[in-house]
Parts: sequence; C-alpha cells; structure tokens
Amino acid sequence: MLIDSPVAARERFRGKVVLITGATSGIGRAAAVAFAGEGARVGFCGRREQLGEEVEADIRRSGGEAVYVRGDVRVESQVKAFVDRVASRYGRLDVAFDNAGIGGSAEPHAITLESSSRRPWRTAPAGSGSTPSCRAPPTPPSSGPRG
Repeated sequence: MLIDSPVAARERFRGKVVLITGATSGIGRAAAVAFAGEGARVGFCGRREQLGEEVEADIRRSGGEAVYVRGDVRVESQVKAFVDRVASRYGRLDVAFDNAGIGGSAEPHAITLESSSRRPWRTAPAGSGSTPSCRAPPTPPSSGPRG
C-alpha cells in the first residue's frame, strides 16, 4: 500500500494496540516512540522503572498514548501480568514486538535453539534471528460461512 500523504503515514497504527518488550532504551524505546507517533496505543515493559516512566512521559508529552509496566521477560508471571494489564487497559492487542534480548559472545550462526534455551535467563540472544520480531496475533477462525 502506498501512502499518499504525510498525515496518512502518521496514522498507520491509529486504533491499534502495540505491545513491546524491552522498551526502556535503545531499539525498544525508539519503536515505542515511533508506534505512538503513528497513532498506536503502546503498552511496553522493561526492567528499569525510572527509564520506563520517562519513556511513557515522553510519549504522552508528544500527544501519544502509552503505558509502562515494570516487567522482566525472564519471569513468566511478570510477562503474563504485563500482557494482561495492557489488554485490560486497551481492550485488545494487535501487534507484539518482542524486542527484549541480551548480547552474547557467540557468533549468531553458532547459536542454536537448544544452546539458547539452556541459558538461565532464557531470553533470546541478540542477533540470533529470534529477536527482535514483530508479530500480529492470529485471527480467530470464523464460525460463519467462508467465501
């Protein structure tokens, strides 16, 4: 789809809810600001509370909508609480940007799912090809006729 005007470009995500992990700095922060700038309501998490609150405030000052939830993706209960809070607040989830990750000493081609999953922190290594990723939730099957 071609975008005909600068206004249309700023509204590509209007009405959408975007969930971002690891958005208190770096690429995650830039993604949160960019999605909000294009009209998305952004729910994001990260471990560094002060930075998260700053990102949320920056987005709101710019006229965007965002909520920061302190969360560590290595802790399943915190991830669930993060997703539940954002879904509850905005009533839906449209895009998940799995940005949280860690740097490693292995070359990206040498990292396997098996070696990565045995690490105690269980986050995807940067450059592994498994993060960051951007996903849209699957569409539930229709109960009506198809065609």
